[in-house]
Amino acid sequence: MMVQRRGIALLVAILVLLAVSVLSAASFAVAARHARALVVWESAWQARIGAEGALHDVLATWDPERNREHAVGEPWVIRSNIAGLSTSTVRAERLTRGLTLLRATSRTGHGRATAEVRVAALVRTVHPFELLAAFPGAVTVSQITLDDARVDGLNGASMPGESGAADCPPNAGAALDSVFGTRALPGVVLARSAADQAPSTAGVTGRPPVAVRTDLAAPRPAGLGPVPWPLLPRIADEHLALEHRGAPDAPGCDGQGAGIVCPRSGATFVFVEGDLELRGTATHGLLVVDGDLTLSDARHVGALLVRGTVRLTDGASVEGAIRAGRAEIRTGTVLYRACAVLRAVAGPALQRPFRPGPRWWLPGFGIPAW
Repeated sequence: MMVQRRGIALLVAILVLLAVSVLSAASFAVAARHARALVVWESAWQARIGAEGALHDVLATWDPERNREHAVGEPWVIRSNIAGLSTSTVRAERLTRGLTLLRATSRTGHGRATAEVRVAALVRTVHPFELLAAFPGAVTVSQITLDDARVDGLNGASMPGESGAADCPPNAGAALDSVFGTRALPGVVLARSAADQAPSTAGVTGRPPVAVRTDLAAPRPAGLGPVPWPLLPRIADEHLALEHRGAPDAPGCDGQGAGIVCPRSGATFVFVEGDLELRGTATHGLLVVDGDLTLSDARHVGALLVRGTVRLTDGASVEGAIRAGRAEIRTGTVLYRACAVLRAVAGPALQRPFRPGPRWWLPGFGIPAW
């Protein structure tokens, strides 16, 4: 009986050891598989970060002139400067003149623990000529008041007073020919119904002096060409939110007069939120005002985009073009200069790609390898 009990105890002990061994082996197998899965998914996340980082790097370092050389439907590879644990490649393809599809592929890991992730983005790019088309005359408004004013659209290919031909790439005359088919533009373009009464043409020269564009019937600008208005403050070189409107005692940007906007050095595209008054100052570039703009004894070389009313008084002058809701020009001068407009809209801010709609970042997918 004792021998039989010892045999049963031995059998039970063997069975218990066998069960423990099986459970231990299963636990070790699960742990090993889990560890390997963690390595793979870590590689997948590194690949995703690499792909998205490469795509963002390409967008941040976009070369508009070089990328415009490629024809529609022609894919090309853009080099990314992102250094990391993954190997990334970005391929671009122009779907239309201004629409580009970017595909980024990133691969990371080694051996069996490798992963590959692809992401894509659909971006919109703008040619300076498209933005030049937003200024079809020296002054483009829905309503205008002229009093001892001079508005000229005939000499659009002429250089601004301080500029030479070298300051105007691409050629201003060729740009006018390409966009408008002529180098003589209207002095005033009315963006309203042709049935409305046109203003007096005294002091206005152009071909014709006053033109009516029913396709521009909006009472105020909705954007700058294909660039919508809400995007402008986000891409501007400088965004100024004015706390005091038209403060007359603020120092001028050039040490003269009393303007209140002083863009930092190198800012050629300034967005101003609020009403703005410039007195005795000299400014240049693209000035966008979400309000009213008053130029008093001031000079601007470039483009003005104003959502409210633009006022020129006391000998103020603009060499370039004006696009606004309304205009009041009293003892002021506006000379259309395509060179100044092109310089204003060809800055880095407006040459960077932007999203064409709410769904511009296309879903990517990862391929983990076991």
